[in-house]
Amino acid sequence: MNVSSTWIMRQLRWIGSGRNPLATRWDRIETALVAVAIVLSLGMVPVALAAGSHEYATGLRDAAHEQATRTQVTAVLLADAPETLSARATATQVPVKAVWRLPDGSERTGQVEVAPGTDAGTGTPIWIDQAGNSVPEPLTRDGALGAAFGIAALVWVGAVGLVVLALWGARFLLDRRRGEDLAREWQRASRDLKRF
Repeated sequence: MNVSSTWIMRQLRWIGSGRNPLATRWDRIETALVAVAIVLSLGMVPVALAAGSHEYATGLRDAAHEQATRTQVTAVLLADAPETLSARATATQVPVKAVWRLPDGSERTGQVEVAPGTDAGTGTPIWIDQAGNSVPEPLTRDGALGAAFGIAALVWVGAVGLVVLALWGARFLLDRRRGEDLAREWQRASRDLKRF
């Protein structure tokens, strides 16, 4: 048997320890704790889904606001973008001074992110807010969905992680109790054997 099938068999034996005549009270407590851990883990699914749903609704509101208040314009680079300096440099975008025209016809100068080595005079699309400042691209429905899924997964994994840690702690304490009981039984058995 491989490690994963051995672990599964141990879990099944622990779950079924209530019918085992050799099971101690600590084994039965552990079985109950495993059952509670499973129920709590499954019970966290609706909580995680609710957190994800809330995040999605918030993301859709933010996306609608950002799309209504941001405009895409073309910025023209005023300088050459620096080349990457070494093979170890991992920057995919570098800041460069550029100029762009606002919807009212005025111009604004600022930093924009472009690929290394882009020549001066090259136009690059950027997003601006109502004040004309360069801002990140507005959130989309897909972006809101991805964030919601991430929040839901994080909530569920975090909750299950806490349940598993609590279960491991309980198992550690139960193993100590089992060890103490076994030591007492051995002492009793050795005293009984000495009488013969």
